[in-house]
Amino acid sequence: MSSCLRSMMKILVLHLLILGIVHAKKNILFLVSDDLRPNLGGYDGPDAPSPVHPKMHTPNIDALAARSLLLKRAYVSVALCSSSRTALLTSRRPDTSHIWLIGPYFRQYGGNFTTLPQYFKQNGYRTIGMGKIFHPGPSSGGDDPVSWTDPYTHATDAYITNNLLIEAVSEERAKAQPLQDQILAESAIQALKEVAPEARSVSDDLRPNLGAYDGPDAPSPVHPKMHTPNIDALAARSLLLKRAYVSVALCSPSRTALLTSRRPDTSHIWLIGPYFRQYGGNFTTLPQYFKQNGYRTIGMGKIFHPGASSGGDDPVSWTDPYTHATDAYITNNLLIEAVSEERAKAQPLQDQILAESAIQALKEVAPEARSGEHPFFLAVGFRKPHITWNFPARFKDYYPLESLKLPPNYYAPVGMPAIAWHNFSNLALYKDMQTYHLTNVGNINYTFPTTLTLEMRQAYYSCVSYVDYELGRVIDELDNLGLTNNTIIAFWGDHGWQLGEHAEWAKETNFEDATHAPMMIRVPGVTDHGIVTEKLTEFVDLYPTLVEAAGLPKLEQCPPDSQNVSLCTEGTSMVPLMMNPTLEAWKTAAFSQYPRGGNGLEGDIVMGYSMRTEMYRYTEWINFKGRPIYKPMWDQLQGVELYDHTKDPEENWNRADDPSYKDVRVELSRNLQLGWRGALPSRHVGGRQHHL
Repeated sequence: MSSCLRSMMKILVLHLLILGIVHAKKNILFLVSDDLRPNLGGYDGPDAPSPVHPKMHTPNIDALAARSLLLKRAYVSVALCSSSRTALLTSRRPDTSHIWLIGPYFRQYGGNFTTLPQYFKQNGYRTIGMGKIFHPGPSSGGDDPVSWTDPYTHATDAYITNNLLIEAVSEERAKAQPLQDQILAESAIQALKEVAPEARSVSDDLRPNLGAYDGPDAPSPVHPKMHTPNIDALAARSLLLKRAYVSVALCSPSRTALLTSRRPDTSHIWLIGPYFRQYGGNFTTLPQYFKQNGYRTIGMGKIFHPGASSGGDDPVSWTDPYTHATDAYITNNLLIEAVSEERAKAQPLQDQILAESAIQALKEVAPEARSGEHPFFLAVGFRKPHITWNFPARFKDYYPLESLKLPPNYYAPVGMPAIAWHNFSNLALYKDMQTYHLTNVGNINYTFPTTLTLEMRQAYYSCVSYVDYELGRVIDELDNLGLTNNTIIAFWGDHGWQLGEHAEWAKETNFEDATHAPMMIRVPGVTDHGIVTEKLTEFVDLYPTLVEAAGLPKLEQCPPDSQNVSLCTEGTSMVPLMMNPTLEAWKTAAFSQYPRGGNGLEGDIVMGYSMRTEMYRYTEWINFKGRPIYKPMWDQLQGVELYDHTKDPEENWNRADDPSYKDVRVELSRNLQLGWRGALPSRHVGGRQHHL
């Protein structure tokens, strides 16, 4: 995907969070070359200018031709610059315009014709011209000023005074004294950056219980048919990332990783509370980078983790005051609360309020976005399906209790080290849970009563459908405003959630159901027919992907010590997967981690480092030297897990001590310690990593 195409697009990212950049009308990128005959790869064969010519190296024009209506037999009105361009730009033939040669101006000798750019200008477009569009000078009255909204731009030709017909310029010389078309291309890139907009959306604690993930990529083989028509419709027009993994299965560190594109051992954010700018570095965030590139950045709901964890929603990231929606139901202290239509109308739920705020924000930014005056980045962070589960009661109708089933593995994995377990005793503290007089809640292999388990699963599924509905309202408003076809939309959940699988609840583990989360990215004109990839991807990959999709300057890969580097990425742009979803040259593993025994900012702890490969999940729980050393002690093991997804996709049997997996464990341990850099395409080590 060319930078020119990408930069014409807006972005809407949904993590039950929405970021939006939109234009109601199609943008036009009008590219012209002077004296170019069809010596191009796309014209090879009988339509080439001559049967005798070399194989032409024109990969970018050929790639554009492959996505275009290619006119193999197109002819000019006059084989001369000024008269040919006048005919094309006025759609009048030479005997009408009276322009047969260079010199005369059609408005003086033919008529006051409305030109192509002038017509778009009259219809509300911002028209920007540069280089040789009309023939310059008297032939166009000085580039036909009435055609353009912006001052016209020309690039200097520093070499023309050399009076040489042929002049091959060295790289060094061109760097010191750029050629005319190099200058012109840079001017075009800067203009595209100036006019482009963006959008995005997020959901809290959303695991991939979505219709689009049915099959082997669903969180569990036992679940109802999910009612998520809006998210499924978005997935059908997106790059659907079936196997996307978070850095930490907890809100604040997961969001910090996504929004800074720095992994937890760089940001030093492993738990809720600390703020990355205080303990990691003054990193440029995703919305902040768009703000620096001229975007209006608007945030609402839960994007960063609110409060101290983000210094109050990271104020430097936004151009507009940040917006939160009140949760009027949280003080009821109920884990499950199905709210009637009448009650929700009188006292709207939090995500209903948030969706309405997003709709109003879109209405406000649409005029300037459509005119190209001001691009925007709108981030909307929905709260559900995070607990507490309050939702409009009608969504329970999609999931009758009698149709639901217990998880198939309502027990801890065989051979699981105790340190892998997350104690979820907090769920028993809610008022409605206390009526059951539960004991030992959260212990290994504790299970809730059957009916309560089904009610909890029903409430989570209902919240997912509720969020889908609110998300649909926002996307419908994009349609109503005429913005959809020029808006990039990204949707993601900040981590998975265990609904009794492994007898676990909530997140805060390194299991598949906690670290695997939904993510999809819609890029108009690129993903319109839906692209599905099973390649392993990571949430740190979203930042560089949106930057590239929007045509902004790409991020460099972070050096090993990047605390003092404000802008870089520890992820990989996923734009190549939009071109080839089965790309061989791709990372071979996704990495997650979770701390036990405290926060590494306050002392030594145990860190669980987990790696998901094509075939396995491998986790080592090791001692970790905390602040200020920040060092994993790989030789000090506290537990190991190895799950073979080819035989055991639910991760029910830990094979770390199985003698038949001895060699596999050695290889996986080696690759885990190499880390994410070792899993990059150019860094595969040992020859077997690709196959694990």
